Amino acid sequence: MPLPVPSCIHQTADIVLPDPDDARSGYPDGCNWDPVELFTGSYDGGGYKISHLVINSGELLSAGLFGNVGEDAELKNINLTDVNIVTWSSDYVGALAAYNEGTIENCSVSGIISCPGYSVVGGIAGSNSGMIKNCSTSGIIEGGEYCTVSGISGHNGGTIENCSASGVITGGEFCIVGGINGYNLGTITACTTNGNFSGFSNCEIGGITGSNAGVIADSTAYCCLPDRSDSNIGGIVGSNHEEFGGTITNCTDNTSRASAETLYFVMNEEEGKFYIVMLMRAYGIEPDVDPDPKDNFADAGNAYYTGYLAAAKRLGISNGTGNNMYSPLKEITRQEMFTLLYNALKVTGQLPAGDSGNKLSDFSDADKIASWAYEAMKLLVETGMISGSGGKLAPTATTTRAEMAQVLYNLLNR
Repeated sequence: MPLPVPSCIHQTADIVLPDPDDARSGYPDGCNWDPVELFTGSYDGGGYKISHLVINSGELLSAGLFGNVGEDAELKNINLTDVNIVTWSSDYVGALAAYNEGTIENCSVSGIISCPGYSVVGGIAGSNSGMIKNCSTSGIIEGGEYCTVSGISGHNGGTIENCSASGVITGGEFCIVGGINGYNLGTITACTTNGNFSGFSNCEIGGITGSNAGVIADSTAYCCLPDRSDSNIGGIVGSNHEEFGGTITNCTDNTSRASAETLYFVMNEEEGKFYIVMLMRAYGIEPDVDPDPKDNFADAGNAYYTGYLAAAKRLGISNGTGNNMYSPLKEITRQEMFTLLYNALKVTGQLPAGDSGNKLSDFSDADKIASWAYEAMKLLVETGMISGSGGKLAPTATTTRAEMAQVLYNLLNR
């Protein structure tokens, strides 16, 4: 059963939630948190962080820090970092709230939300009939077929004001995808987006809203959208339903287009950028704040990972791919992943020790390891951090987000 929640909460320090295996009994399997079913009070995060919210479940109908934020409730000054929500049976999913009927203000969310089912998904709230203002999200937000997915709120029947979303937002076939909001019946004003937003066939995809039957004003989209003829795609909205009151005023379309295949490739590469973010956060390496572009990689952009890339370059965690480029369109290989990990551990003085008895010569493809990755892979093999598969290390094979997370999990729990 969920613990009782006070009506007025003021957070006074950063909170790091435990790994699911260490969380108290009573939480759903794979979770370190049981969403608060109904919150009717006030939560002031004080600008502090709540880190490592993990919800990995097929049992929850509503997934998020809070299930339902009541009409008179407020959430403010909350910074959720390293969110990892994976759910395949939830109707509504939002990192802060599955449903919001109250006020969510001055909050931020970063991490991964992945919902392969028919969910309504938002980075802040799954559904909003209240007020969301001065909030931001960054990371990867994914939905499945027939989903509604967005950076701030999947469904909006209330007001979204002065919010921003960046990163990757994507859905399956017959989905509705929007940078700020999926399906809008309310009001959206003064919002911005930046990232890569996409879906498969028969979708409605917009830089601000996927499908609009409400009001959108004074908003700007800088994202990249797919160039495909089998879906309704627009820089501000995918589909604007004027017959139901859909209006767009004083909005700026600064979006670009890419082929579906290219954008799909770019989105897979986003995981490589996110690995650096995930790695540096795991070891407490802070991003550079407002880095001078001259001190960063030339293609670092202006997104959630920009400050992390600047710090990674400055500290020698990543040397890029040459010519001062990070190459976001280049897939991350296993040897690249392990080299980044090795460099981060070296910078923080946390290189693993011990002897597992394993050697590089035990693996038949050790000769495929690049010279720049040899030192890293040798140490990680000898200390047991890399075990390989079928007698091979597969150094040049591309890696997945799940593999990245598992490597970090193994190391952090040694």
